[in-house]
Amino acid sequence: MAWVKRNLYFVIAVAVGLALTGYCGYLLYSATNATAEASGQYATAQSGLEDLRKKVPYPSKENIEAAEKDAVRVKAFLGEFRKPFSSFPAPPKVDDRQFKDYLQNCVNRFGAEATNAGVGLYPNYAFAFSQQIDKLTFPSECIPPWMQELEEIKALLHILYKAKINFLEEIQRPAANADDYGGDIIRFPTNAQPWGVT
Repeated sequence: MAWVKRNLYFVIAVAVGLALTGYCGYLLYSATNATAEASGQYATAQSGLEDLRKKVPYPSKENIEAAEKDAVRVKAFLGEFRKPFSSFPAPPKVDDRQFKDYLQNCVNRFGAEATNAGVGLYPNYAFAFSQQIDKLTFPSECIPPWMQELEEIKALLHILYKAKINFLEEIQRPAANADDYGGDIIRFPTNAQPWGVT
């Protein structure tokens, strides 16, 4: 103890030296770990770069721009492709009188479009609505299904008219109630010519 008192400055210097040596050792250990981690990240990045360089096509700026243009073109194509498969538009809500007018207008328009497309029809053909065309009142629960069926018939006729069929013999639709008659098919004659649908 007397020696420590005599050499107090020496003991303090040795203690400070040991503390500094320990701190420097800690710093060296931390730096070594950081260097190892950075080396691992560099090796991973270098490996990824080598993989990219070996890819075909090579991811150059020109190839990336071409891929982006292709992605835009494919997106536009898919948008056009999905249009024919979209759902039918919601028909307007109408009452008895409005439905009669709407039905008459639709039948007249369908007939005019058939004439313009060169498609033959029976005289006064009502496109599966001959039972309703002359009525003045209609069951309110039948009007929404009939409106939807008119939208579907319009889409179907557009396809048939565009296909340049010769003659439209009959359209049948689902019945809306027990007093309504209908069907769910278009009947074609069995003796149709191979070059045209009638």
